[in-house]
Amino acid sequence: MMDSHLHTECSFDCVPGCSDGLGEWAMALGLSGFTVTDHLEIGVGQPVRFRQNLLDSLDYVRGLQKRFPMMDIGFGAELGQPHHDLREAAEAVSGLPLDFILASCHLVRGQPDFCDMAPGSYDPDALLEQYFREVLELGYRCLIKTLDRRVLPRHLLGRVMDRAMVEEMTACGVDVCGENGEFHTIAVDGPVFHRPVPYCVRQLLDLGDYSVADITVPEKE
Repeated sequence: MMDSHLHTECSFDCVPGCSDGLGEWAMALGLSGFTVTDHLEIGVGQPVRFRQNLLDSLDYVRGLQKRFPMMDIGFGAELGQPHHDLREAAEAVSGLPLDFILASCHLVRGQPDFCDMAPGSYDPDALLEQYFREVLELGYRCLIKTLDRRVLPRHLLGRVMDRAMVEEMTACGVDVCGENGEFHTIAVDGPVFHRPVPYCVRQLLDLGDYSVADITVPEKE
């Protein structure tokens, strides 16, 4: 089992020391590997600074790979908004030995990009809920792969999010986009997919306050 979405201090939304002991933590959990996917924001703020942060992230990953040769440790990036310009996105990642790329979207139809909206000019909770409902309406199918049992019931794990689940999450008082670490998802189908991703939930694991779904792609017969 691997974790494909981890940040270090090289990401703007992480605190110093957040990645201390990352390799030891992964081994203690029994992971076979993980991918560090620090932020690469383009078109906003200081793109040169964000690219330098990712180069620093690469140095950190190379150090981990030397210290933990028994683990499959990858170097990735979370490509942030606004990344609607494919040419700009391609330039941002050019020359980087990336094993994995995530894309984060923060855009609601008819609204400015979150990054362009002044703090205090909008209700972030309402906008995030509107955003996620739009994602469901567009036909994306998102599977709950990890959740914090302190705020969400375990029975949601391994299920595809739908309107009923959004209502249950709202009743629990959590951010329906999981912005506070309440849960993580895997998208298995949607408008940009050529075909749905086949998957199998093998088992549910409890790790401290969190529960994780061990999700694999079924072997071809």
